[in-house]
Formats: sequence, C-alpha cells, structure tokens
Amino acid sequence: RELEIKQKRRIIKNEMGAFIHSWRRQINGLPVFLDFIEDINPEIYGPHKDVNSGDKFNITDETFIKNEFYLVLSFVSGQQISEPISLKTNKPLTFTRKMILSIAHILEKFHEEIVISEDGGKKIKMFYCDLKPDNIIADSSGFFLIDIGSFILLDTLNGQKSSSNLITTEGYDAPEIKKAINIVDVLEPTVDVYSLGATAYEVLSGAKPTIDNGENIFDWSLIKPYGDSFLEYLKKMVAPKKERFKDMREIIENLPR
Repeated sequence: RELEIKQKRRIIKNEMGAFIHSWRRQINGLPVFLDFIEDINPEIYGPHKDVNSGDKFNITDETFIKNEFYLVLSFVSGQQISEPISLKTNKPLTFTRKMILSIAHILEKFHEEIVISEDGGKKIKMFYCDLKPDNIIADSSGFFLIDIGSFILLDTLNGQKSSSNLITTEGYDAPEIKKAINIVDVLEPTVDVYSLGATAYEVLSGAKPTIDNGENIFDWSLIKPYGDSFLEYLKKMVAPKKERFKDMREIIENLPR
C-alpha cells in the first residue's frame, strides 16, 4: 500500500512539473493549474476535536502516509473524444483534422528544449508518451490535453540524460518504446507522432488499434473511404521510425486538405 501511494505521488508531482513547464512555455490547450494541496497538514498532529462529535484524535503516521495530494485545475467542459460527439459523428474527417492540428500545435511546444540553468548545462524536453482518445477533451472552444502526469521529462545535465517514469497504453505506443532497453535513447518527437496517428485512426475509424504478438495493428480499409491522401498520411504517422514524420511541424505542414 505504501509503495502504491509513493508511486501515485510521483505521478502527481510529475504532472505538476508538466503544468509548470507548460506555463513557462505559455502553452494553450491544457487545463489551467491553480493550486497544489494536501488533505492533511503534516505540521499539525493534534490532538484535535471532531467538530461534530467532539471526539479527540491524533494524526498518526499511518494516517499521514495515506494522505493524498491534489492538483487544483480549471474546469474544462466537453467530452473525451473517445465518447460519441455530434461533430465527430456528423463530420468525422473535419473533426479528426481539427484534432490533429490542435494537439500537434500543443505537443510541438512541449517538445521544444528549454535551458533551466544559468550555465546552460541543464536542459529539459517533454514528451507525452500516453496520448490516446481518453486523454483529449473536445468542447466548443477546441481541444484540451488532460492527464498529463504521463508526460516524460527528459532531463539533460552536461550531456548526461535521465527521465521520469514511463507510462504508455498498448495500441498507442510507438514500437521503439516497446523495444527500448533504455527509454532515454528513443525519446524523440516521433514517439508522440506515432501516438497521435493511432489516436487519429481510432477517432476516424471508430475502431481501436488491435494488438497481435505485441505489435499494434491497424485496419486501413476503415480509413480508405476518406481518401487515399489521408490514408497515406495516417500510415506515415504510425510507420516505422525511419519512415515516420519526424516531428509535429511535419504533421502540421503535411496535413491533407
């Protein structure tokens, strides 16, 4: 139980870091980070009185271990794009194109390397890695990325690279991530290009990628009715790394009209 709580706290702290870096980059398309709170103040152990019963109690070490961290975010209305949405149902290609453009613009800014030390030796890049329809919300104002605790922070200090924990979902994870011995060796914008392609495939086709012997499988016959140019575009998003679009700028510039 204690290990589970520590892991949960690491994810939340990672998410807070992602929000802070998104604020520094002035990235739109994310919920606004408002506050970070804990439900128990570790400096006050009691004894206290219950306001209703008058019973006295102390905050024990066990209670403190179980205390929860919370991120306070702005409310984003709308629906996850994995859910039935009228625009997606009525104009699936238009909806998918707008989603790709919006998310690509957001991720392009996250992928930019920033220097966070005065001597220039410490730098950070960020990659989403767990992009999927459940993590995108559509509302009347556009598209929003949520659940950004899955973001990986690639930290470079004087040429030495390290990263935060990897979180992915089968069907949306790039093949090089599945095969990586050391995740920092494969962390490039191409991993998010792949996930965005798999997400677009599901939104447009209505079918999730399937898994066969650890490989992600796409039924391209479901995309063919939307035209050969869009079919080839999506195929290039989820192609082997050397054949894939290399970054979000290429995704934006090559989006078929």
